[in-house]
Amino acid sequence: MPVRHILAEPLLAPQKRPPLGPLFLLSFVNAVSHIVSKTPALCLLFQDHAADSKDLASTVMGFGYLTALRSLVELAATPVLARWSDQTGRKLSLFVCCLGCCVECFLLATSKSLLVFSLVHIFGGLLASQTIIEGSCIADACPSSRTRAEAFEKLFLVLGAAIVLAPALGGELSAERRAAPFFVASVLSGAAAIYVKVCLPEYLPKAQRHTEDGLGWLPSMRAFANLSWSDPRLRWYLVASALSSTGISTFLTVRTFWVRHYFEWDGRQIGHVVACYGVTVVTAQFILLPFLLWAMRGREVLLSQLCLLTQAGRFAAYSLAPSGSWVFTALVLGTAGNCSVPVLQGLCSCCVLEEQHALLSGGASTLNTAGQVLGAVIGSQLFAATLRNELCHNAHLMFSALCFALAAVSTAEAQKADKRSQMLVAPSWLQHAEGMHGADAALLAPTARGSMLNRQGWVKRRQSHRHSLPLPGAANNEP
Repeated sequence: MPVRHILAEPLLAPQKRPPLGPLFLLSFVNAVSHIVSKTPALCLLFQDHAADSKDLASTVMGFGYLTALRSLVELAATPVLARWSDQTGRKLSLFVCCLGCCVECFLLATSKSLLVFSLVHIFGGLLASQTIIEGSCIADACPSSRTRAEAFEKLFLVLGAAIVLAPALGGELSAERRAAPFFVASVLSGAAAIYVKVCLPEYLPKAQRHTEDGLGWLPSMRAFANLSWSDPRLRWYLVASALSSTGISTFLTVRTFWVRHYFEWDGRQIGHVVACYGVTVVTAQFILLPFLLWAMRGREVLLSQLCLLTQAGRFAAYSLAPSGSWVFTALVLGTAGNCSVPVLQGLCSCCVLEEQHALLSGGASTLNTAGQVLGAVIGSQLFAATLRNELCHNAHLMFSALCFALAAVSTAEAQKADKRSQMLVAPSWLQHAEGMHGADAALLAPTARGSMLNRQGWVKRRQSHRHSLPLPGAANNEP
């Protein structure tokens, strides 16, 4: 009997998991590459291409439509890319995404017309969802809830470092030469593709790959509508989340045009203010948010309202800014407002059972992206009307403030629907992964808004992990 026990020990020992360090390095390089090529370089180069044929108001509206189309392409491509990754493995899909970014940035840097520039950027969204695959790698490599939550916290810390450093780099490069950020991003993405091929381990072995397609889009949306309608709290929280997405997208879409027109900032100064914004996001969600959650435990709905109203106040202060220094002051004073998105995500998750998180994921992602698309179009239209003297000064900023104020009203309605709507359930690893440390939630792209987008795969792998562990002797039957 002792001999049999000794012989069985190697079979019962836990399988060695691939290290996550190489993935975190890749995530940092990818994030830097994407942000350098977009903040503020994308808007500045688009404006340069449009200068000969369009006035500033028409340029702003065109950029709004471009941003909206890119978001829709990313949203449509994300589940397809994630499913392909489940079938072929993470390494190949990450390699293709890095290579796609490399080609996109090179074509943007060398484009000579506004039409080519716009088409390249729109179709580049087909392979822009590597953040989703990186999240799946963590779910593959970390079987326990605790290790997954810790790994996602590290991933978001890496992304936080990128949103602080990359805008400043992109601004400096744009000030030197408009195409320089895209060339640098292309080189970084090409190096990342080589790194994936040579150094990155495969996080999804062949034995664990699957080909389930799941529900179609229309049945999923019907099921999501039924889920949200069954709980008034969830319905109001989702409304608040969509309003927040609309408000932030309204501002971010025309941010570069706004500060360039009213404060005459160049790329360098724009990069600095966006880097400062990144600092406030990281400070809010890694330092301030844990303290606020501890201080306001049991009153998370009130916390969400305070954060949303802080955001509304920040945009209202922007609309009254007499100088660029006022923008920096309002940005720093409104740091707590950046906690609103993760708190709202946590409140949404606590309204459903864990097995319903996959359904919540797809529906909330679609709803938030719809808000972002709407915000991009509305923001560009309002700012264009302001430039043409058809509306009052900085109408788009007042609209952003209104969106956040209405989001705060929505959470108050949720509290009226059920006074016990506070976060009474202990946060699961999903809630940690989706927002408690979600520094990426402040980014504009729908695939960067964390973690809700590919939560379905994470839930399935967590639920199936208990049944997929090899039994003693099963190793001999593997192909």
